[in-house]
Amino acid sequence: YLLKKIYDFLLPYYPELVMDNNDLMYKGKKVCGSISFEIGNFYVFGLNVSFVDMRDLIEELGIMKDKVPGCLPPVENIKELLKNEVRGWLKQ
Repeated sequence: YLLKKIYDFLLPYYPELVMDNNDLMYKGKKVCGSISFEIGNFYVFGLNVSFVDMRDLIEELGIMKDKVPGCLPPVENIKELLKNEVRGWLKQ
């Protein structure tokens, strides 16, 4: 649910963005990964959106073997816009 909301928010800025299970792909490269699970009565959601190219580090660490890592291209204030959007959801 939350990944879909983030996807819907980012899509106007990145029309080539695609949902792929619990990831977001941009031009065939993984730019966002998420995880969600429940522990008792708690719902846990973790998300990483890549705005900085860290391919060399990711490849050196060997932590992503099934997809090619990437990053979203710069859009003015996109990190701030996304942060404010998510904060708004949490206040509801």
